Amino acid sequence: MSTGEAAPIRRCDECGRLMDKAGRVEKGHTYCRTCYSREFKPAECTLCGKLARVLKGDANPKCSLCKRKDRRCPRCNRPVLKAAKIVNGHAVCAVCVIYFTEPTPCAECGKLSKRVSRALTKGFDQPVCDRCRNSDHRTCCICRRYRNVHHFNEEQKPVCARCADSSDIQRSCLTCGATLFGCSTCRICELAERARKRIRLNIELIEQPWVRSLFEAFFAWDGLNIADNITKRVDRYGVFFAEIDRSCSSLEELNQSRLFEVFGGEGLRRGYLIIKFFCEQRALHWDHEKLEDMIENRRIAQLTSHHHSAAWFPILQTYVAQLMEREPPLKSNTVRMYQKAAANFLSTINVSSPEDIAQQYMDSYLKRRRGQIASLSAFSQYLRVSYGIELKLHYKEPMLINKKDRELVQRSQTIFRRLTQIDDPRCAQALLAKLIADMYQIPLKHVLALRVEEVRIDMNGLILWPDSIDARLDGEFLDYFKRWVSMNSGSKFVFSGRNSVQPLSYDSVKYYLNLIGG
Repeated sequence: MSTGEAAPIRRCDECGRLMDKAGRVEKGHTYCRTCYSREFKPAECTLCGKLARVLKGDANPKCSLCKRKDRRCPRCNRPVLKAAKIVNGHAVCAVCVIYFTEPTPCAECGKLSKRVSRALTKGFDQPVCDRCRNSDHRTCCICRRYRNVHHFNEEQKPVCARCADSSDIQRSCLTCGATLFGCSTCRICELAERARKRIRLNIELIEQPWVRSLFEAFFAWDGLNIADNITKRVDRYGVFFAEIDRSCSSLEELNQSRLFEVFGGEGLRRGYLIIKFFCEQRALHWDHEKLEDMIENRRIAQLTSHHHSAAWFPILQTYVAQLMEREPPLKSNTVRMYQKAAANFLSTINVSSPEDIAQQYMDSYLKRRRGQIASLSAFSQYLRVSYGIELKLHYKEPMLINKKDRELVQRSQTIFRRLTQIDDPRCAQALLAKLIADMYQIPLKHVLALRVEEVRIDMNGLILWPDSIDARLDGEFLDYFKRWVSMNSGSKFVFSGRNSVQPLSYDSVKYYLNLIGG
């Protein structure tokens, strides 16, 4: 926001003349109009072939449009066609420029603020902050605009001057025809118009026509509620599609593997609505098991590169290679758990040769980390087979069956009691999945992967996995299952995740269990 100060007088870096306005600023150097005409000559752009004025001697001349083509904001990573500010040679977009502005003390309250300006009509002839300048503003109870208060109504709610003149006049919304008072557009239509304006701004950042069509179709999709205030999310969706525009050259290239390469597991989780749109509207094939494998393989590669310079790294590298070649093959998350346990052990003892690993090191390590015995058993077997090193792992005494059953019953009762007290559908589904896993002694991940076609309805209740496990639900537990689980939601999974093409995640269940203290 402008402070009203006069533009600074500059000096040409070429001839030293004073000037009110620079003729050209190139790579941090300022040129007057005379020097600009002398030093910059017409040349053909090496990318698009158009003529452009470039500095003499430039071996790779580019026009201004091609220079800005791949320019990105250093804060939000959005493409920047028109820079609001240049910071350390990087173009900053208009949205993020406030984060690169030095705070200035407010002339009224003295607090530092990045947004200061004069307001002569309100008596502020010195730069003041937004709070002081708009101290008489409130959110109007009719139009919901932040404006100067005209008066307070009978309920002591603020009314702006515009609505004060027409607050008793009944009107119809210009867009949808709904009846309202005061303003000419209802709240829902106003939010939708804001979103449309933001969408048009983001479309300009996308170059390929097929990505633009996808972006427009996404916001016309029934699965995205435009009536909800999505204005603040449009930019985030725009960045997602802009990344597709930069990384993919055709619609055929848009598949699960390519999307994972571009965005990673966390990026796909954040863009779950866009992935759902691709699956429903563009027939994108999505395999949640394949996604889990890609995530785990990337974690394995990251952990490998993290320890690349360690003296014991060759031991770990050979061990992981042997795990990957096992028959029958191990699951990717199992390999990662074994790798992590071995890496933690080797980093603690810090040896350079397998022959230096002794029993005392293993005993000392497991005293502090008893929970890693099972994961280290594979590493112990690898040392015995490959190097003849015998390491004993002292397991805990097995729990008595009666005690284990009592703990299982107590935990199930606690979870069921919490299930009767909550109103959150996501939490309820997580607790139901955990109860089924505990009651029938089925791995939780197997329960979460339960598909709709693996559920059969008969006169006595529901049967899960009727052709294999034959788990039956009835009574009060069945009532809660029917209340919180919808079999007609369009998802192929009973416990559907936010994406609907993936099941509820294992980490989500752990989160809700920790939330209720279960």
